[in-house]
Amino acid sequence: MLAAGLYVEAGPPAFLFLGAGLLIVAVLARQLTWAAEPNRQQARAYGQLEQLSRAILNTPPGPDRIPLLLEAHLAGMFPSGPLAVWRFPDQFFYKQPDNWNPGLEPIWTWLCSEFEGREILPGEPLPWNGARDHHRPILVAPICGPNDTQPIGGIYLKLRADQPWDRASVRNLVEPAEALASLIASALDQAAAYDNRLEFERVSHELRLAGEIQSGLIPFDIPRIPGWQLAVTLNPAGETSGDFFDIIPLPEGRIGLVIADVVDKGIGAALYMILSRTLLRTYAVEADSDPALVFFATNARMIADTTSNLFVTAFYGVLDPATGKLSYSNAGHNPPYVLRSSEKIIIQELIRTGLPIGVQAGASWSKASVQIEPGDRLILYTDGVPDARNPSGQGLSIQPILEVAKQNLGLTAEDLQSKLLGEISAFVAGAAQTDDITLMVLARDLPG
Repeated sequence: MLAAGLYVEAGPPAFLFLGAGLLIVAVLARQLTWAAEPNRQQARAYGQLEQLSRAILNTPPGPDRIPLLLEAHLAGMFPSGPLAVWRFPDQFFYKQPDNWNPGLEPIWTWLCSEFEGREILPGEPLPWNGARDHHRPILVAPICGPNDTQPIGGIYLKLRADQPWDRASVRNLVEPAEALASLIASALDQAAAYDNRLEFERVSHELRLAGEIQSGLIPFDIPRIPGWQLAVTLNPAGETSGDFFDIIPLPEGRIGLVIADVVDKGIGAALYMILSRTLLRTYAVEADSDPALVFFATNARMIADTTSNLFVTAFYGVLDPATGKLSYSNAGHNPPYVLRSSEKIIIQELIRTGLPIGVQAGASWSKASVQIEPGDRLILYTDGVPDARNPSGQGLSIQPILEVAKQNLGLTAEDLQSKLLGEISAFVAGAAQTDDITLMVLARDLPG
């Protein structure tokens, strides 16, 4: 109406002037709108990123949660257009539209060597195949974890074609895309750390359970043997132990003494230890006077029932407290020592009489015997004693232990054991224990 009135009152020139002015104002308004649009889109993207970041922080970790969070926040983050967020090789966290096939294989091959986002304008060759076919403005950003030597995924966005995109306006969106990639990488790293923690807690629980089962098998209630003293300690290096000992009551007042070491650590060694201890005790009751036969039967059963590469070193002795005779077999174990209390102290080594148990089918062991006189001491141990290391990495060896034992033969079995453990503790000087330590001291009382 205004234009019609102007035309009537002022004529065609005034009408044309008004029309031209309105056209110029419209064009300028459109140009200003397009100029402000990239900044508005960037601000919107960062706003959505902030919301996504909070959602990730407030959601329990897990890679299965990432697609749900992206579905809730990505729709309004970038200008409408096909968008894919994926993890190599073909795990899509987000893809819109659902039926879109972006053909990511050549893009991924190129992206593996990229660590920054990149914009590709219409008419520019595609960097993954060199094609100059007409395409929309494209934005690509790699997803790189904190410890990754190459990208683990990517973001691929085709921008809508109804906006006059230039390099600066597309570049405005590269920065929030890179921020999105970093946020996804952080969420994946958080999920992996969470899974690792759950796995660690599961393994720790299993180790504690195995340790409790083992503790229930160890006879820490040491029997009293008239005329004798017996002291035993087992210090595991971790939740479970590959070491074990046993004290087995046998007919006619005899006592079976076992000390053994599974050559490994962890749950596998703990299970092997339980099986070894059970079989040794079972066959010891059946063949109480013949340690060699006990080892033969235990070895045959271990070889038949297990397929692992584990084996166990063991010493089994049958003590007759009335006479002081100890019949024994040594299956590849550290040799125990008998320390004589005569005027001239003599140390007798109870050497190995065969292979460790579980090494060879059909293996056999010889049997030996030693006489323990009043005042004598028998020291049995596992390799955690001579292999104990100080902060410099130096090993203890068995000689210092024997020297301390020689100088303290008059002590009770319990006090002598404490002296020996004190020597080990002083040597390691607080260094971390790397192997189980088992120490057994048997002492025969002097008459009167």
